[in-house]
Amino acid sequence: KDSGDDTEIYLNELLQSFSYFKGNNISEFILDFRYNSGGLIDLATTLSSLIVPNIDTTKIALQIGYNNKIMKTLKDADRTTEMRFSYYPNSYIGNNIKKVYVLVSHNTASASEAVINCLIPYMDVILIGNTTYGKNVGSMMFTDEDKRFDWAIQPVILKMYNSNWESEYTHGFAPNMYINELNYPLRELGSLNEPLLNKAILSITGRATLKSSDIIKREIEVIHQSLISKTSLPIIINKHCLQ
Repeated sequence: KDSGDDTEIYLNELLQSFSYFKGNNISEFILDFRYNSGGLIDLATTLSSLIVPNIDTTKIALQIGYNNKIMKTLKDADRTTEMRFSYYPNSYIGNNIKKVYVLVSHNTASASEAVINCLIPYMDVILIGNTTYGKNVGSMMFTDEDKRFDWAIQPVILKMYNSNWESEYTHGFAPNMYINELNYPLRELGSLNEPLLNKAILSITGRATLKSSDIIKREIEVIHQSLISKTSLPIIINKHCLQ
């Protein structure tokens, strides 16, 4: 939430941004996670709390399940860590939106995927881009408190679930709309001609901001380059094919 100084600066910046959204009465929301490889689980819960419709602080956002050895040592009531939604009245926009569009890639991982998984039971989550990384587990670092050793170990000890005990994204979340942005000229983030954002806007408004001629031209270039690379490869013959 901060840089180690207990100021919660990043949390405050998040709430300020959503306060701006709330003040402008937004009705559609696009969340760009394509380059976000993760972060803090509690902030993932906070972000989800700002988006989820019909906010209810008694409802579960995320659940943490530990490995079998730890589960056996815990009392029944404490076998999972339940993380519930939080209400931030000045920043909450959930009642203004019906679905959330999330831009994703292979770099979308961990806490970013946890936000997606957290929201799925409560609203429509439309993924645009590439399949996400697939990290639904967490770890903890252990160091030598006596400082005898300079190394540490960080074993995986937990798994993240949503309120329905769902955590089936070991191989990532597949997008609803597949787009490989590397097949297009890279644009500045926020540009209406950027392909992933363009697709989200098209889904919302029905109007594309990226010219179809640009898309066709780029697809032809990709196919052409692929053919060129293939013709330069050596021919490999399986000996079994000659028998």
